[in-house]
Amino acid sequence: MTALETMQAAYRNRDNLAREHHATGGKVAAYMCDNVPAEMLRAAGVMPYRLSGDASRSRKEISALIGSVHTTRLVGLEFMDATTARLVAGDLDFVDYLVVPHNRKQVQVLGVILESIRVNKPEVALPDFHYLDRTYVRDFLTSGYNRKCLMQLRAKLEEWTGAAISADAMRAAIAEAAETRRLLRELNTLRQGDAPRVSGVEALEIYGASHFMEPRTFQAALAEFIIEARARDPLPGVRIYLGGSPLDHTAFYEIVESAGAVIVAEDHCWGARCAELDIDGHDDPFEALAARFVAQPACSLRASIDDITRANVARAAGSGAQGAIYNVMQGDTPQMWEAPSQLDALRDRGMPCLHLKRVPYRIEDPAPVAEQVSAFVADLGEAN
Repeated sequence: MTALETMQAAYRNRDNLAREHHATGGKVAAYMCDNVPAEMLRAAGVMPYRLSGDASRSRKEISALIGSVHTTRLVGLEFMDATTARLVAGDLDFVDYLVVPHNRKQVQVLGVILESIRVNKPEVALPDFHYLDRTYVRDFLTSGYNRKCLMQLRAKLEEWTGAAISADAMRAAIAEAAETRRLLRELNTLRQGDAPRVSGVEALEIYGASHFMEPRTFQAALAEFIIEARARDPLPGVRIYLGGSPLDHTAFYEIVESAGAVIVAEDHCWGARCAELDIDGHDDPFEALAARFVAQPACSLRASIDDITRANVARAAGSGAQGAIYNVMQGDTPQMWEAPSQLDALRDRGMPCLHLKRVPYRIEDPAPVAEQVSAFVADLGEAN
């Protein structure tokens, strides 16, 4: 396989490497969202595995699975319902441990559901799980609390594995993750500007693969792909900035790019944001990791809508996009609240925008969405 095909295989068959690791006696620690420090999981000697949904399951099947073990059938955010269904169905029997972070409420409720299942349906096999708390507000007092929460995760990992996490292992994991982020930022430069050489679909697959592959294997594949991509001709199409809900599968990207567009940047935690925040140097690697945990937003959740809007405008403005599409998923209350302010700010800067509301996680019939996207892209093409 080519370097790109290797990363695509890891993304499209995202359970395989973790299953292989588990089958040979290794431990796998699953986690939700991008604000869980995977470096600490790796330093503890367990394989990090980022949880995601299954877009092949129907909403009826998901509701039945969750309802079989919990009185609340659905939490309403479709990618979380799809993720919870995977745990209930036994799809993730290779996962030994699970970290659920303080995030949007629909993510936090996973911990509540799991605790309810553990008490009321003990026959359902679940991994041991830990709730990683934190606060959204950043000041002296809350930074101390967030640091304490991270050290509690350290203690839990040491309890699970029966071994202390060494400073050397922590330094090595931090260095590996920093190199991955550096290469992903290099990939970003090949997407942005007026001559993109990497499609949005390819980029999403590559970002996703970074959560499932062994770091050095991933880095070697990405470095090789970057060399190949530099030699490509620029991709034709209208350049699009994508905002809105997290996307852990490529269906929406494929709809946009099949309409004659190229997604050159995005704002969600399965995309380019994965590479944004590095760890500052510090003699103590645990303190260095804690400093980033304190500074890092909880997913897209910041202390104010103004902060979120400024960050989005900066990403869009720096991408070379000619227009923006906001894909807000069914049940994604935070994005429903945030998107209008972001769209207003982009329109004030002269960027045409398309606001798609209540898009299903599983797009069974792409025609209605595709029609709106195609019309928007065609209008942009004529204007440019």
